Amino acid sequence: MYHLFVFSTAYLFFLVFLREKKFYKQIVTFFIGLVIFENAIVLLQNFGFIDFLWGEIDRRDYLGFLSGTLGPNKIVLGLTMFLSIAALLALSLEKRIKINRTLAFIAISLSVVNLLISGSRTSYLALGILLAIVLLFKPGKMLVSLGVSLVLLFGITFFVPEIRNKIVEVYQYRIESRISNKEQLRDSSVTELYEDLGAGRKELQTRFLLSLKDNLYVVPFGAGFNNRMLFPGNSPHNMYLTLINEVGLVGLFFYVIWLLGYLFINFKTYKTLGVFLKAVVLAMMVTLLFGEHLYIFRPVFALLGLFLFVVALLISPRYFKYGF
Repeated sequence: MYHLFVFSTAYLFFLVFLREKKFYKQIVTFFIGLVIFENAIVLLQNFGFIDFLWGEIDRRDYLGFLSGTLGPNKIVLGLTMFLSIAALLALSLEKRIKINRTLAFIAISLSVVNLLISGSRTSYLALGILLAIVLLFKPGKMLVSLGVSLVLLFGITFFVPEIRNKIVEVYQYRIESRISNKEQLRDSSVTELYEDLGAGRKELQTRFLLSLKDNLYVVPFGAGFNNRMLFPGNSPHNMYLTLINEVGLVGLFFYVIWLLGYLFINFKTYKTLGVFLKAVVLAMMVTLLFGEHLYIFRPVFALLGLFLFVVALLISPRYFKYGF
């Protein structure tokens, strides 16, 4: 639980640090540079200019998946790109925030490319939820930004056809080939699509629920943090079920309250940032039904840190006394 304590404490100090407008702008500029740098590494890896950066065991277990410096798990790359897109899009669309929008949109477009290359279906869903919510509350701004991003994306894939071919290849392998009812896709039920695209999550979660039923004594307070004794090697790929097992319904309650708390933060002036904050949190809450990405074990604990970083970027301008 040391990671949880450190991340939470660092987040609070970071919020205070970002209240200085000078530091805020420097951090945002540095973040844009890091996003572009990471995207470049991912693309250079995928096209053979940089070798695989992880161990041979990871190469074998993840079928040689190339994800830059972020680890070989597809969801790590996909959600890193999603959170980067959300943060930079929010800052670009908030007219009171002065950043280098040209570089920001280049970073956004590259992040979209690598999110698509990641093959992370959870990340695709998160991006869909984000776009739907922002289009609902800020349709004008969102349509303009989508237009700019699509032009840049088209330019990238037009001048570098290998990227387009890679995206098509990933889509065919991760989406198209997994759908059993292609001819009647429009009429397919959500349940059927989930069974096709869920990579066995439904069966895992069913087995996990049955195990919880046989060990009801753990439900109130849990079996202990990161305790897999009752369910060895059987992660449910569902944050809420994992929390019930480890910290019980009591821990689950506080975890959900923590996420819901962001939805009630009032933005009097930076309303676009407020919309994006709610969209990011809701996207996370939905996708946590299919993963454990906002937690503190395995490589994905870095996503918790990035999530808190993005939240801090979106919340901090509320404390600027006279605007940016």
